[in-house]
Amino acid sequence: ELEQRVMDRTRALTEAHDALRKTEAWHRAELEREVKEHTAELKLSRDLLQATLDSSMDMIQVFEAVRDASGEIVDFRWRLNNHTSERHLGEVRGQSLLERSPGVVREGTFEAFRQVVQTGRSSVAERRYAHERGDGWLYQSVVKLGDGVATTAKEITAWKAAQEEILRLQDEVAQTKLEESEAMYRHLFNSIDEGFCIVEMIFDDRQRPVDYRFLSVNPAFGHQTGLGDAVGRTMRELLPGLEANWFETFGRIALNGVAERFERRSSAIGRWYDVYAFRVGTAEQQRVAILFKDIQPRKRTEAALRESEERFRAFVTASSDVVYRMSPDWSELQRLEGRAFRSATDQPNKTWLDRYIRPGDQAEVRAAI
Repeated sequence: ELEQRVMDRTRALTEAHDALRKTEAWHRAELEREVKEHTAELKLSRDLLQATLDSSMDMIQVFEAVRDASGEIVDFRWRLNNHTSERHLGEVRGQSLLERSPGVVREGTFEAFRQVVQTGRSSVAERRYAHERGDGWLYQSVVKLGDGVATTAKEITAWKAAQEEILRLQDEVAQTKLEESEAMYRHLFNSIDEGFCIVEMIFDDRQRPVDYRFLSVNPAFGHQTGLGDAVGRTMRELLPGLEANWFETFGRIALNGVAERFERRSSAIGRWYDVYAFRVGTAEQQRVAILFKDIQPRKRTEAALRESEERFRAFVTASSDVVYRMSPDWSELQRLEGRAFRSATDQPNKTWLDRYIRPGDQAEVRAAI
């Protein structure tokens, strides 16, 4: 009986062991199948990723950080490259970034990678790489990926060259326009009949304005003032008796920047001038441009006209004749002095001829006038 129980127990154990081996074999087979499926899926994903990366014309690379015993990033190692990158660099997966391209330290790429890993903030920059593989410009974006970075870099050397050429042409056009503008200004400066000068304020030790120095004058300056060799000299030096109101006016214009036009006599020169003055440059430079014209002949004419008018008024006042003006349409009569006409208001619809000249004489009077 004991022997029978041992045999039954042994048989049960054998059957259990066989069942366990079958179960283990089934699980192993199932696990192998899942591994194969996942491996195939992973390979498909990697193939799709690689195909996507390889289709880009940009250089796409993935790096993992290399750290020392203290955890400090001391290098980066290539993990992935697309075809565009391989055309430029060759097969570099697994290689050290610093050993393969030590120039990344000098031009800032290594530090940019390190900052992205440490801060998690992406980086975008134009970088000129002029080291191991020649001289070129890249537009590079860097993002954190695990304990490393993924980068995309576009070759922009030709674009930068075109940009520099555009800037050069713009500078050339601007310089040409500046030269043309300067030539036009110089022509106008030298050809105008009005006198023109630019002066700057001179200060004493206490920063009080005391004089003005001539910085530039045009040829007409001498004709209008009778002064020569003015550039570099001061107003007080050239015109010792110049009135204080000239300095006050120019100082006001230099400070507030409001242009002024005025007529004023310079007793130092003995002439009247029509003056237009305005600030040039900044308030700190204290410079004033002065455009002026000698109006002494006009002032003499005005004085003579006033004198003539006064003589005329005196003559009219003393005359016993009727003196008047009339408008071109003969309708208005202005009595100046002398005997009075009878009132014109009693005949509002009649002209001067109708009021005072009989019809038979009107044609002769009109023709005479």
